[in-house]
Amino acid sequence: MPRPSRRNIPADQLTQARAHQAALLDALAQRTLYASRLALAEEKRDKTLAELEAAIIGARHDLTVAELRLVDLLGVEAAAEMTGTPLADLRRAVKEAQ
Repeated sequence: MPRPSRRNIPADQLTQARAHQAALLDALAQRTLYASRLALAEEKRDKTLAELEAAIIGARHDLTVAELRLVDLLGVEAAAEMTGTPLADLRRAVKEAQ
């Protein structure tokens, strides 16, 4: 096992080494803080996207239900013409609903 050095290190070198170590610790702490903030922002984004996706799915369902009601009242061709919904889309919705 090597023996520890007993030579004196000049005070300015010790000060420089301590300042460098403090700067390293500060940079690491800053990096940790920003990594944590990024993780929180990504988590919030994922939650918001999931909520919006659920809202879109619900709105599409509601629209399909309304279109199917029109189809029941008017027929597929008339409902397509009245709403501007492509005839093929309405036919597909009717088929999937059965």
